[in-house]
This record gives sequence, C-alpha cells and structure tokens, in this order.
Amino acid sequence: MNGENEKLISIDEVIERAKRLGVDFGKGDPRNRLRYYVKIGLLPHAKRKAFKNKFPEGAYPEEIVWKLFEIDRMIKAGKGILQIKRELEEKEKKEKEKERVFVLPKFEEKIIPKRKLRIPFVKLLPIFFATFILFFFLNIKFNFQKSISYFLAAIMTNFKKLVQAPVPATPELERKETFEFPETEPYLTINAETAIKGSLNVRDSVTSPSFVIKRETYNATLATAPLTADRTYTFPDQSGIVCLSTGNCVGLAGEVLSPGGTPNRLAKFIGGRRIGDSSIQDFFTGVLITISSGGNVGIGIDNPLYPLHVRGRIQATGDICTDLGGGKCLSQLAPPVAIGRGIGGSGTTNYIPIWTSATTLGNSILSQIGSTLTLTGNMNIAGLLTTSALRIATTTHAGYILVAADDQGNITFAPPPGAIPSGTKLLRASIPIFKYPTPAQTTSTSFVSISNKISTSTLAEILPQQIENSQRKFALLIKFADNIPQDASSTWRIEFENNPPYDFEFQGQNLPSLDSGILHLKDGIENLASDNWTLKVEVPSSENAIRIFNIYLLCYDQIL
Repeated sequence: MNGENEKLISIDEVIERAKRLGVDFGKGDPRNRLRYYVKIGLLPHAKRKAFKNKFPEGAYPEEIVWKLFEIDRMIKAGKGILQIKRELEEKEKKEKEKERVFVLPKFEEKIIPKRKLRIPFVKLLPIFFATFILFFFLNIKFNFQKSISYFLAAIMTNFKKLVQAPVPATPELERKETFEFPETEPYLTINAETAIKGSLNVRDSVTSPSFVIKRETYNATLATAPLTADRTYTFPDQSGIVCLSTGNCVGLAGEVLSPGGTPNRLAKFIGGRRIGDSSIQDFFTGVLITISSGGNVGIGIDNPLYPLHVRGRIQATGDICTDLGGGKCLSQLAPPVAIGRGIGGSGTTNYIPIWTSATTLGNSILSQIGSTLTLTGNMNIAGLLTTSALRIATTTHAGYILVAADDQGNITFAPPPGAIPSGTKLLRASIPIFKYPTPAQTTSTSFVSISNKISTSTLAEILPQQIENSQRKFALLIKFADNIPQDASSTWRIEFENNPPYDFEFQGQNLPSLDSGILHLKDGIENLASDNWTLKVEVPSSENAIRIFNIYLLCYDQIL
C-alpha cells in the first residue's frame, strides 16, 4: 500500500498538471468538473493520502492527468459524453488484454490456516493516547475540534479492524493499513427510486438537471433552458424580482412575462400573464393620443371635447358612414359614377337646389345673384309672418308696405308715403280664392267651378279703404298648366249672381307634363265687390286637360 501511495498525487496537483496540458475546466471550480466526471463514470473515485504530515485528502494516480487530457480532447472534438465513455472503456479493455498474464493452475495447493490475532485491548490504550497527544501538538495550527473529530472517526472506523483483522501466515501477502481516515469528499450513487421519510439536509449543494415538486397528484418541474455557462439566480425575500447574474430579471409579485418584442410596436396581452406584439406601430416621440377622464378621445388634441376630437385632416381610403338620417355615407354625396349610389341631377347657375327625387337634385324657384334673392313662383306661408315692414317693389316706386295678414292667407298693403304719380297701381290686398287645398285637374268642355263663392260682405271685411283720387280695380293671379295646343285657349268665366258673366281666355301652353304650373295674370277687372261671383273654367276639347295649382284675387287702386 505504501508503494501505491507514492504514485498518488493530490487533486490540486492533478488540476495544475492538467491545466498545463491545456485542459479546460470551465469557469467554475475545477473540483466540480472532476466530481461530475466521477458521477458519470469517466473517472474513478479519488483515493485517500496524507501529504507532508497533513490530514489525508483526495488523491489520484498520475495517469489520471493524461486521462483528463484525453477527455478534454474528445469534448473539444464535439463528441458526446456517452461516446467518450464508450471509447475510453474500449481503450482500457484493449490495454488490459495486452497486459493480461495467464497463470497456470496448481494441481496441489497448500491450504494455509488462518488464525485470528488476539491483542488485549487494554495493552493498546497507551498507544491510542500517545498517538492523540502527538497529533495534538504536531497539528496545533488546525482547529482542535476538527482534529478530534478526525481522530475519533479514525478510531471508531478502524477499531473493529484493529481487534479482529485476520493476520496472514506468510509475510508475502498484502497487508491492510491499520489506520484509515474517513473520506472528506464522499459520493453517493443511487440507481433506483428512493423514498426519504423526513427532511434531507444538504450542507453544500444539490446537483440535478431538474427538480420536481410533487403535490397531490401533480408535479411541478423546475428546469432551465440549455445553459452555455454557470448561472446564479437570486430570489427575493417576499416579493420583487428574480435576477440572473447577467442582469436579466423576472418578477415574482404578479408581474407578466414577455418573450421580447419588435421595436416601435405596442404591446398587448396574448395570455393571462403574457405580453407580446400588438398590431399597432408607434414611431411618434411625443404624445399624440389623449383619452380624457370623461372618455373623449383626442388625436393631436390635449383636451378632447368630443367622443372623437381630431386636429387636422382625416384621410380615408374607404367610405365614411353614419347611422343618422336613416344611414348615409360620404360616397352617396359624391357625383354619380359608373357603379351608381351617388347623387344625380343637374341645375342652373345661381339657383338654389331642391330634392326632385330621393337621390336627385334640381332647380328650385329661388335664385340668388349677389345679395338679391329672386322668387319665380308662389310663396306659401303656413304660419304667421312677423315683420316690421315688407316692401313689394314696383317699377314706379320703392314698393308697397304690408300692413296686415290673417290665417286665411288674406294680405293687405298700405301705400308708401309721399306723392304717388298718376297711373300708379297700388296693391292693396291679396286674397286666396282657390277652392281646393291641392292641385285640381279637369278635362271638361263646359264650365266647372274652381274657386270659392266670393261675396260682397267678405270683400267688405277684407279690403282696405280706397285711396282718394284712385280707381278700385282687381286682378286674378292664377298658376296652372295645360296641354292645350297653342292655337287654342282655355276659357275662364266670372259668373255673377245678378250681373252678366265676365269671360276671358289664356292661350294654350301645350306642356308635355302638368307637374308644375305657370303664373298667369288677368288685371283691369272692375266691379267685383258689387256682386257675388264664382270663377269657372273649361277646355276646348275633352282630349285636353288643365291643372290649377292656386288662384289669388288681387285688389289695387290705380292713381288718377
């Protein structure tokens, strides 16, 4: 045994020699690398040897240095652990076959009886105490308790060997050392599932590719991704973050996880506690979108006042629609295109448009040039018209002044102040006399009544007093349409109760449509306030038709 110990070198010397040969032990403790090789079977367990009067420590034969060199060379060549282990075993097997010596069996073998060595234990006590005192004074620099522990461990471990060890009869047989100190770096290899009832207290560290915590019927596995170097994970006390030695951290107090993201992309929850890229990109360095406490959203607005408040232009590649008014889109307000759905129609410059159908615009009877608004048809006022003065211009004076109007549509006017030239026609009243509330049409070739019956008492109540030095006259303002040829006429009759009838005609218009009427004026009529009367009309042929829209009786005084 002593000859074998002389060939052993300490673990520190093994590491030093291997480093000189270029063996890479990594960034951690080289001893951990040796322990790992022992665990996976690439290296044998270390033996025990005391160097320079020190306590026994781990030691290896010198050949281990070259074996470490060979293992390192294979690892750098990209070989796996199993492949390295297989090649080393094959190499050792070949070397053993070369060194194998065949020993012929002996036909006669002398059996040497063994006898037990009986040494009185009392005689050995002085030796034990002397050895203890010697170790105490020679190793006074070491911790006393540690020395006692090693010494007592050696005694207890080898006591049985000391008093009961068999002694061979021949001195040629190899003898065991009397004192063997306990190993300070033990290894425990368990090749089967082991149940430990109670707590397991590990003084140094526990090495495992993963840790499994079993609770109820489920397992919780603690594992890491493939590591490229030794890492240290620092856990907080109660809450906070777990930080890796390289600087990366993850939270433990309800935080979320993220595999990373794309620059300038907003994040969104892709799981209960997981964040990833959203579909929104943000390259703006300032604040562009603001949501007020009331829920208003502002784009470019710091204090939005509306549900969506935008500063600047809104550009859309598609349509913009609203549910208001039954639902409308901007595309429906554009000129008609090949696919339709726009607004059609045409009009005349300066005319205010009106809807002639659900999707078409056309001219109205109002036109505006500069500050002048012109009405080319009738103006019906359903309610009360309130004004301080309404002037109706004439060619001879600034205009008439409207002085009264009732809910029946009767309007009276007052002449303008100042001198009025002779021959001027001053409008005094306008009375609607049409019999029907809507346009009425007839093809009768005999007279039919189209107005209310006008009585003298009614006119006396409505008409204002006649102006001095004037003649009271009347006019009929009629709006109608007909398809009578232009070489024929419609006939109109004022039929009195007592006086002879008064007839007049209007030339045929020959209109293709009777949808809208044209104003016609018949003036210079006298004596309409002296008898009751009714207005009637007839057409020259039953193939002709006339449609009346409205009729007004105008009263005016002509200055003499």
